[in-house]
Amino acid sequence: MKQLDNIKHIAYLKLGQHRGTRRLWMQGQKLEDAGFEPGSRYRITRDPDSNTLNIEITEDGARTVSKKRVGKKEIPVVDINNKVLAEMFNKSVERVCAVVTDKSIIIAIHPDDEAAAERYGRLIAKLHNNEPLAIGSVSHGGGIMDNALHQGLASSGVDARLAYAVEIEHKYLEASLRNNEVWDERSISVCAPMEEVDPRLLPKIDIYAGGIPCTGASRSGKAKNKIAHAEEHESAGALFLAFLTIMKQGNPSVVVLENVPDYRHTQSMTVIRSALKQLKYQVHETILDGAEHGALEAR
Repeated sequence: MKQLDNIKHIAYLKLGQHRGTRRLWMQGQKLEDAGFEPGSRYRITRDPDSNTLNIEITEDGARTVSKKRVGKKEIPVVDINNKVLAEMFNKSVERVCAVVTDKSIIIAIHPDDEAAAERYGRLIAKLHNNEPLAIGSVSHGGGIMDNALHQGLASSGVDARLAYAVEIEHKYLEASLRNNEVWDERSISVCAPMEEVDPRLLPKIDIYAGGIPCTGASRSGKAKNKIAHAEEHESAGALFLAFLTIMKQGNPSVVVLENVPDYRHTQSMTVIRSALKQLKYQVHETILDGAEHGALEAR
């Protein structure tokens, strides 16, 4: 949605259903403040360029603001249940953003729903056109997990490319750049702490992979650092915030997070699960035995 002037209210609303089609219901003070008085007329138009629905007060409008009595007061009600609403917001759209200005209401898809539709459409288009999927990597290390991801996708007939890799240790990033086949001429290397990365500089991706350092979550890490909770760790405790910030900007279809088994029980993982579900991801967790996959260590 474009930047608007004279915004009075912003409401994030859930679309309902009525007689088999979509329904949008607004009422109360926010409508009064915008000039939507009971009995005033309005029209609904669709802006295909911005993909928004515009509701405007106008004398020649085909619709009328209705009313509802709450106590001794009559409050205005805008109840939309028509073909235009159904065409614009299909069944996959659950929520909308309503921006109320003077004598106007702009309705757009909720940003989280819009992001989910965008990443899904991008993924399907790439798979259909046999385009390589873009992978974003954080806590990249030497890129061992990223290399395995590329090989696994390739074995299933899906090409992939490394869009960017974030790693705090220069020597590990250098080793990956010199020796790892996942890099190409368009890959971006970022040598920085995860929390200092400006995600606006990074491209959209299809797969987001990485491991939040386990130095505060593992049993040995807790004992060594004399802490009771992973979030108390001086450098790694808040990294889950940076992990989520970079992920949201990239809007991937798949998120791969690796960590020690004990990380499942941290508050950090509780927040990550909740955030992913809020952003309309399906969350699956499992414990893998490295020895079953050719690892030299028992971990």
